[in-house]
Amino acid sequence: MSGNKRIFDLPLRTGVTANDRLAIVDSGNTTTYSVKVSDLQDGTGVNSIDAMTGDILTAAGAGIEIISESGELNINNIGVLTLEGLFGDILLSGGTDITITDNGTNTITIEATGSSPFIAANGTNNVISNYYPASNISNTTSQTAIIGGTGNIIIDNTNESAIIAGNTNYYVNNNTNSVILGGNTNYMSFTNNNAVIAGNNNTIQYADNSAILGGVSNSGGYDRSVILGGTSQVTLQDDEVVVPKLRTTKYTSLNFSGDTAAAAGGVQLGEFYHDNGLVRIRII
Repeated sequence: MSGNKRIFDLPLRTGVTANDRLAIVDSGNTTTYSVKVSDLQDGTGVNSIDAMTGDILTAAGAGIEIISESGELNINNIGVLTLEGLFGDILLSGGTDITITDNGTNTITIEATGSSPFIAANGTNNVISNYYPASNISNTTSQTAIIGGTGNIIIDNTNESAIIAGNTNYYVNNNTNSVILGGNTNYMSFTNNNAVIAGNNNTIQYADNSAILGGVSNSGGYDRSVILGGTSQVTLQDDEVVVPKLRTTKYTSLNFSGDTAAAAGGVQLGEFYHDNGLVRIRII
């Protein structure tokens, strides 16, 4: 066959066996290289790349697995990507349905453009799973995860923390052992051992061991404090529980004429009860 041909221009050969070889000949027809068919994967299978040291460029790939990559990796327009024990630089451009998993202890760096997620700037053991556009983990985070949701962000020295589902929730600046579970535009900054569960536009800053459960535009800034629902509720001191309205359905069984009767009825010291509608606290 005269002249150089692109592989997809060559005639198709039938009856190929695993031991047949693909010959690659240089333009001067002086050198022939070959590779066994059994060493190749067809376009519908799973392609594995081990111990790569150079750049890799793929187009419209799917089911790609990369193990122990030690150089720089560029992947464009990919389908599903799984990274195990990976270290090096990674660029994701225009990908969709991307899953990133780091099962090793090495540092991984992932940058993204368009609608791709990314893990960037010296993250360790980070995971983005079942993401939607604009989710990202970056800037020296470790043992962090974004699972589901839309546009969630973990950034700047956040460790051992997670965002699970929800929309545009984010950690910024020094958060440890904390979680945002669901909700919309919830935010944490400079916190330890905290939780925001559901709600909208709730914030915990400069506080430890605190929580906000639901509500809208609530703000916690004191240690060991909890806000339960409501709108624009604010903690004012350590060790407090903020409740906009408190209702009990057990009022009929909490009606006692004084502390002695309340104690006999099982009310504990410091517990609330009422005397025909008058709220009391048992103190003796």
